[in-house]
Amino acid sequence: MDEQQFAVVFKGDLVEGADPAQVRANLAKLFKADAERIEAMFTGKSGVIKKGIDEDTAQNYAAVLAKAGAVAEVVAARAKTETAKPQPAAEEPAPPAETSAAAPASSPQEAAPQAPTAEEAAPPQPLDTSMAEPGVILVEPERVEAPNIDTAHLDMAEVGVDLVEYQHVEEPEFDLSAFTLDPPGTTLVEYEKVTPPEFDLSDFSLDEN
Repeated sequence: MDEQQFAVVFKGDLVEGADPAQVRANLAKLFKADAERIEAMFTGKSGVIKKGIDEDTAQNYAAVLAKAGAVAEVVAARAKTETAKPQPAAEEPAPPAETSAAAPASSPQEAAPQAPTAEEAAPPQPLDTSMAEPGVILVEPERVEAPNIDTAHLDMAEVGVDLVEYQHVEEPEFDLSAFTLDPPGTTLVEYEKVTPPEFDLSDFSLDEN
């Protein structure tokens, strides 16, 4: 008997508390794909990341995706022998010799099951991507040389030495003798009465409805 095979399916779910933008960046690095292809993984539809593998390998793939912040599901692949074949419709039995004029309608329990929609019947479509094996280094680290800075001309003062001499700043003096302060309640600006405008409306009329 053939060994049971499994597939890794991703539906767009994220690990609880994961940042969506960071997860997309992690997947882009993991799959070596651009942002448009990564965004296609978050449409809400199931997508097959890897198929035709054993359960241990599938669980390893799911663990790598979980580390990147994405929740993947490991599902068992259906065997070819389990594929449902369309069954011919059963012949309708002939009516009995004596029947009533009107046959009773079928009850809901006797109603024929509805056929699945095209979207429900269609299997998950695999993504046009590839995934590195667990543990593979995706980006080789680059060694950065330490900068060589010449500090021979610099020295360090002793602890407690004042680096800048304190300079006393004299408090400024302002001459306010020309200013006075009125008592509270004093009107500073006299109110000027404004005469209401007068309009000549003798040329206007209101027609009756």
